[in-house]
Amino acid sequence: MLGKWFEVICNLYELVKSKVVTLQGESNFFECSVGVRQGEKLSPFLFSIYLNDLESFLSEKGVTGVRRH
Repeated sequence: MLGKWFEVICNLYELVKSKVVTLQGESNFFECSVGVRQGEKLSPFLFSIYLNDLESFLSEKGVTGVRRH
């Protein structure tokens, strides 16, 4: 079970569309199905969750060089 937060995040990014804006004009909207949107406040939160679990994941996989303090 992935939890409610995962479900909320997935729902936030369901059917997301973006466009590119330059000095020469802008593109048509296109589907954006990978990553988080530029400037999204969710990005640092997700990165901190990733880092929080990285040490235990690497230790469980037997990766050397990870030390606990």
